[in-house]
Amino acid sequence: MSFRRATIRARAPEAQNLEDRLFQEMRAPSEDPDAQPIIVAEPPDPAPITRLFVIWDEWGALSQQERSEIITNAYLRAHGQADALRLSVAMGVTRAEAVRMGLTS
Repeated sequence: MSFRRATIRARAPEAQNLEDRLFQEMRAPSEDPDAQPIIVAEPPDPAPITRLFVIWDEWGALSQQERSEIITNAYLRAHGQADALRLSVAMGVTRAEAVRMGLTS
């Protein structure tokens, strides 16, 4: 088995804007159930959130790793380190990807 360390990647130019907007949505969710981003937290209450899916067509050309980093950073800002450390999955998907995964219809 080979082992390699990744090289440092530049952050996508739109990453900070998306993170800021997602943070705002986490702090003050929209009243419109169809407004994106749509945040799906699992498992249901009252258990602590361990899986977080964000449905947002603005993910566009971002890689899955970039999407996950944005979600994790926004969640950390909104809920603090203790809650963020519980996350095992932070996945960003477009609406079409969410339909294929069964997250939404």
